[in-house]
Amino acid sequence: MLEYPDVTNISTKEKETHHDAWFFGPSGHPDRPSGAASTPAQGASAFGSLKLHLAPMLPRQYRLNRVEIASVLRRGAATRGEGLMLRVARLPEMIEATHLAIVVSAKTVKAATGRNLLKRRLRHAVRLLASKLKPGYGAVVVTSRLAPSQTFTQLQTILESLLKQSGLLLI
Repeated sequence: MLEYPDVTNISTKEKETHHDAWFFGPSGHPDRPSGAASTPAQGASAFGSLKLHLAPMLPRQYRLNRVEIASVLRRGAATRGEGLMLRVARLPEMIEATHLAIVVSAKTVKAATGRNLLKRRLRHAVRLLASKLKPGYGAVVVTSRLAPSQTFTQLQTILESLLKQSGLLLI
């Protein structure tokens, strides 16, 4: 199972100091002397509903390396959806969890910012479905030129249907 740190595990005091350190270093702001009090315009309270996203990537133990990606792409069964292709292969050495990779080529999206946005959306969709994945498999999500035009909700729905079709999603 994929486990992600929970934002609720951070105490309120740690959150406030963490916001300051996260954005501007230990003093809270580069123009403020060390130890100066936070003001609402610059301190943690100015960020209001800002939530720290502590897991921007899949944990390393659940990622495929280059050799494993090549193996899954070579011998995995393909399932296609609108803008996405999912290749899944049984990997006997991965008993405890399913390992994943997301591939967005420069042919799909020219700008790196667009590729990164698409990868972030897909990683988040995978994160939401992670607890429902059958262990012991390697999966590679490959995007096509239709994927960048999809919204997050559409990508999530397409990915969920591909995982169901491939038999990787426990219902």
